Amino acid sequence: LVLDCTDPRVSAPGNIYEKAALVQEMYSIDGKEITVMAHSGKGISVKYPGNKWEAKDKAVKVDQCIDEIDNNERWGLRTPLFIFAFSKMRRGISYRSTRRVPTHIAILLGQGHNAMNVVQAMGRATFNGRSVLSGNGMQNVTLLTTSNDYVMARKVQNYIGDVHRQLQKGIVFHEAASGAIEKLPDSANFLRHTPRQIGQLKGQREIWKNLTSFYAPNYNALNSDEEEIKVKYWDSSEAQRLFRVFLEVSKESKRNGFGENDIQGAYNDTYRDDKYDLSLTRVKRQLKEFCDRSILSKDKGDSGISYKVICPKRLQNWYINDRLALTKTELSEGFNLSDVLGPNQSVDLTTNDDSSVGDDLIVNDDSSISDDLTVNDDSSSSDDLTIIDDDDTSSNLNYTDSNISDDGNYMVTPEDDDTIRAASNAFPPKRRRITKN
Repeated sequence: LVLDCTDPRVSAPGNIYEKAALVQEMYSIDGKEITVMAHSGKGISVKYPGNKWEAKDKAVKVDQCIDEIDNNERWGLRTPLFIFAFSKMRRGISYRSTRRVPTHIAILLGQGHNAMNVVQAMGRATFNGRSVLSGNGMQNVTLLTTSNDYVMARKVQNYIGDVHRQLQKGIVFHEAASGAIEKLPDSANFLRHTPRQIGQLKGQREIWKNLTSFYAPNYNALNSDEEEIKVKYWDSSEAQRLFRVFLEVSKESKRNGFGENDIQGAYNDTYRDDKYDLSLTRVKRQLKEFCDRSILSKDKGDSGISYKVICPKRLQNWYINDRLALTKTELSEGFNLSDVLGPNQSVDLTTNDDSSVGDDLIVNDDSSISDDLTVNDDSSSSDDLTIIDDDDTSSNLNYTDSNISDDGNYMVTPEDDDTIRAASNAFPPKRRRITKN
């Protein structure tokens, strides 16, 4: 039993009925016969090999229809069944019968669908009754989807499991779900692998991101999915040059992100000795692909669309092929990319608190690079200041307070346990609070 959730069209050209018929014809040409079913708001339709479409009564349910197909004297259980649907399949209908359960599923939802929709759609290939699957000669269900959606869905399950473990320890739900007491592992950080939103309401992704604390990813290794991305782009001259430009433009724009025109201009300026210029159309296509691969994040703000590199350090250390990213002049002079960009980018983060009332000020540093962090507190009352440093490098903290004697220049390192403790592989991150009295 094969489930196909890739085509949203019902009446437009290229719809699920046309696709089902073409797939059936394709198998028939190879001497194999399959039964196909299409399920939409119009109802359920079935097409046996060599026959026309048969529309079922709207009162007939999916499992009843599959049972009927299984009991067909000519085609029955010995003939594979392919079901084509989209919104019906995504929303949670169970596609199985007493004697037939899903063996394969293809999922491809557009980026307008949120992460939860994707996970729910994948759930159509889960069921009670593994013995039925084994009895039909299969041990596992095979999933065909994008790499990012697959990793994201796996990490969603990890996230649920980690939250559940914290609940069992007695941690209240909102603290467990946000990692407020025990920071959640990167293996549960599902949004790092997808640009998709959370839930039906816009803006929930950013809210969730700001409220939830995760350990930084391991910058000393790539997982299997990231290795696949590295291999895909390693010998692509255009991709390697764009990676280099992303890092350079990110360094200039810092936390504001960069636009499509920024990338086009920087690319054509850096590689002006090349044979061709990169068109804006090509830039947009590549930016979309890199967002789909979770190399970049995309934000639609009041000033337009902007992009950011999700993990600059990982991009520079693991994905860039110096031989292709450097210009001809740089190569001839024996440079490598770290000579051009520096080992890491530097970001200055300044937080100014000018209020006249007591505040709880929390500064989150989730970057993977060295930072100079400046906090200026000009308020006229006492504040609670919490610094959370999740990077794996030392940071300089310059903290000034106009009213109380907490001014100082602190060097934040993993060994500095008196005031603030930074995260690293060797020293688990902790949240330390400085209370000004």
